[in-house]
Amino acid sequence: MNDLISIIIPVFRVEKYLPRCIESVMAQTYKNIEIILVDDGSPDSSGRICDEYAAKDPRIRVIHKDNGGVSSARNAGLDIAEGKYICFVDSDDYIHENYARRLYSAVSEKNADIASCGFFRYADGVMLKKQKHQYPDAVEYNSSQHFYDLFCNDFRASVPWNKIYRSDIIRENKIKFPEDIRPGEDSLFVARYSGYARCAVFISDALYVYADCETSVCRTFDKRSYFENDEKQIAFLDSIENGDNAPLFSDAVRMKKIFLIMHLMYDNKKFRLKKDMSGYKKFLKENISFFISYSLSLRVKLRFALMAVSPFLFDTVKILYRKLTAKK
Repeated sequence: MNDLISIIIPVFRVEKYLPRCIESVMAQTYKNIEIILVDDGSPDSSGRICDEYAAKDPRIRVIHKDNGGVSSARNAGLDIAEGKYICFVDSDDYIHENYARRLYSAVSEKNADIASCGFFRYADGVMLKKQKHQYPDAVEYNSSQHFYDLFCNDFRASVPWNKIYRSDIIRENKIKFPEDIRPGEDSLFVARYSGYARCAVFISDALYVYADCETSVCRTFDKRSYFENDEKQIAFLDSIENGDNAPLFSDAVRMKKIFLIMHLMYDNKKFRLKKDMSGYKKFLKENISFFISYSLSLRVKLRFALMAVSPFLFDTVKILYRKLTAKK
């Protein structure tokens, strides 16, 4: 089989890194790809660079649009994608030459709905620790733990760019990136998609390089806005949890919601926002036994217990722990 894969790249103010990204995609050993570059109103020369590469490779399609954010750019790419499968690559990152081939082989051979690979983190010219999945092969979804591990266990699980998706699942269920939420829009897209998937493949090899540079959203986002953003994410998850998805998936969504609420409560104290946390605190206490039932580290479970009792107690213990470990 040689199905078309659409690789969508949102582009904004990345003239320094864009050629490296595009060339890594053009060099894929799996040749049947279309490369969709979405210039999101970039004020630098990124748009021109997109056009120059499009003139060199007929597989490249370019969209020039007004700035709307990374979610808007990815959605614009989805609107015109013609591939049976979809991948996302961020324009300041780059990929291994076998990225598309390995992901495609994984989903096609196992008849899976999604595949995810490991990746490297790259910062200041140094390749950092390899991030890989705990699962070695295909995983049939037979527990909510699998859903949780796929899209909300940690950073490597929730990002969209180390994965391949079926475009028919995206189209038929109208799955899009939420454009009013940032950061966190990545994991919400993966969460929605996961609700319609029944088999996932995990590749431990690192095929993607995540560049931690100054263009990163995490470096430019006002951390005091996280509270409002997390509330939007919780509302989004509520709409999924109360929908038609499988109960196992709903449990995983509830777990993701618990972690967001823990962030909310901590930020409320840290930034002295003085928001009413009574409803969130009640939710945590009602879900203690549910949380404990998951396969999580003792450290994570202890964090939950402390936060459920009091964010102040959590912060106090955290400060004491840092002081004790600093002395060793």
